[in-house]
Amino acid sequence: MEIISTNIDDSSTIELYWQDEVQLDLDIAIKHIRSGKQEINDYVNNISKPDIMNYTDNIAKPVILQTVKDVMNPLAIQSSEAAKQSADYAELSKHYANDKINQTHITNCITEIPQDIRLEFNNGSIILKSGSKLYIPSGRDAEDNLKFAEYIVSTDRIYTSPITTEATLVMFITGDGGFTAVSTNVIFSDTELPSSGVNYNTEDNIVSFYSQGVLRWSNGSFPIAVIKTSSSGTIISVEHIFNGFGYIGSMVFALPGVKGLIANGRNADGSFNNCEFTINNVTLQSMGGTRNVYPVIGDSGTFSDYYAAYVDQKDRPQNPANYTIWFNRTNNTLEEYLNNNWNIRKRICPISAHVSNDKIDSFASKMTFRAADYNDYANIQDYIIERGTSGNQWYELYHSKRLRQGGYSQSGTVTFLKPYSNSGYTLINGNNKTTTGFSAGAGSVDWVADGQGV
Repeated sequence: MEIISTNIDDSSTIELYWQDEVQLDLDIAIKHIRSGKQEINDYVNNISKPDIMNYTDNIAKPVILQTVKDVMNPLAIQSSEAAKQSADYAELSKHYANDKINQTHITNCITEIPQDIRLEFNNGSIILKSGSKLYIPSGRDAEDNLKFAEYIVSTDRIYTSPITTEATLVMFITGDGGFTAVSTNVIFSDTELPSSGVNYNTEDNIVSFYSQGVLRWSNGSFPIAVIKTSSSGTIISVEHIFNGFGYIGSMVFALPGVKGLIANGRNADGSFNNCEFTINNVTLQSMGGTRNVYPVIGDSGTFSDYYAAYVDQKDRPQNPANYTIWFNRTNNTLEEYLNNNWNIRKRICPISAHVSNDKIDSFASKMTFRAADYNDYANIQDYIIERGTSGNQWYELYHSKRLRQGGYSQSGTVTFLKPYSNSGYTLINGNNKTTTGFSAGAGSVDWVADGQGV
């Protein structure tokens, strides 16, 4: 304790300075005590505080910030990524947990095609695997409805080409159980019987084979696949396997088990409103002439018509041809242009084909969309942002700039609808690749290219 003494006989001035919690015990008559508050404020503001701030800003803060950066940032980044991933999976869970095909997030697509036909290509031979399921046109019932029998392959069947020339062949199971292939040039769908070749009699609903006017077999299956042979007759490729969809002559067929979504506007929150369809019975669509054709399926799961053009884009096509069908991305509707009018139709266009002289010579079905589950998250980040067709060609441009396109060419040089960034793309049935096209050679080809677009 500090004792302060002074002469109290006369008036005196005593200056006292103290800190918090210091006790002052006075037992004298005090006329005035000066607190010292102003002096303390001046000292703090003008001397102490500037010194402390200078130390904090120039010495302490940089050290602390660097420590935070070195120690905490990696943890913060990991935490942020984990939080984002958790949010993404939570969103997927909300979208897909209670519905295998969530109709509010995908639209205008095929969602399922049964893989009934299983083929293997091994050392120049085609093997039709045991358990494969085929459909055999089997006449008409008592009410004149078309009948189709299911045929299950009981043992592996092997086909080795007996020819010695370059050819495109279509494979069948014959009425007597054989496994054969016939040139595409002699396959028909007509009520008139050919002198030679396979014919699907559209009236009797029977597939038969004739040679020089003589019936060799009947009650054959719908086509199984399209294959190609080299100039020596060796099988070199499988062009199409007719799972879900196929064709014979000028007739397109769709098989049971195919499922999809038909665009039907949007919900109040902007999500897609769709109709789901399932094909329960074999359905057929006949086409003729020489032109591009786009068959459509209605919500009943049957073919309902076909069109001369199909457009998938945001804006309405300008000056469309009659019988144009347009997928309106903005409204999520399929719209038909007929006789100078646009009309909304509940249909889907899963197939494009080209017909020459009443026979299909080029055929493609849209890529199947398989409903996503949690493990598919990484695979659904890329998506198609643009589609188009022109003449015998089509293209699909993805968000990642992946570019798929294909078509049918008689011969000569093919010019792509969209260019590639380099010539490293994959090309089936072509050579002399450039970024803008390739050489199709002298013969007619169905070609497909896949690579990185511009």
